[in-house]
Amino acid sequence: MAQLSGSAVVQLAFQHANIALDLSTPAYTLAMKSQKDFSNGTGDSQANDIWHDRRSLGASATETLDFFGGVTNAFGVVLSFTKIKGVFVVADSNNNAANNLEIGGNAATVCSLGFVATNDKFQLAPGGIFFVTNPIVGWTVSSTTDLLLMANDAGTNTISYDIAVWGVA
Repeated sequence: MAQLSGSAVVQLAFQHANIALDLSTPAYTLAMKSQKDFSNGTGDSQANDIWHDRRSLGASATETLDFFGGVTNAFGVVLSFTKIKGVFVVADSNNNAANNLEIGGNAATVCSLGFVATNDKFQLAPGGIFFVTNPIVGWTVSSTTDLLLMANDAGTNTISYDIAVWGVA
């Protein structure tokens, strides 16, 4: 039986300095880090499966990701998530600047991922990162709340993105 464990980590590290004065250069460092560990299971702060892929969308193309029976993990198992604990999407930095990746906006059987309304979307520019977690309870997934729409918002170029989704399946 497959076991899943791991961490979701976000870290910021910035140096900020002002113009040098006669006797000093005012500066400071910003360091922020948040880490959420997941153990194998189905409860709070647990997940038991993960799906990940590199995807491409042609000019003006859309695709609907089905998290209740429509994705397969690395071991060939078709996943029917009942809870999604996290989503990580990275738009390829080589995508054309005229093309953004849109995440969400499927009103039919939307997978909420924290979006307030069923038509809400997040627009991700080339090189952009979309990262959301709900580690305690997760977002509920069923046959009526399982679809995530991904779209290329321009009709000019193909775009690529990487995606990882983990939770309880």
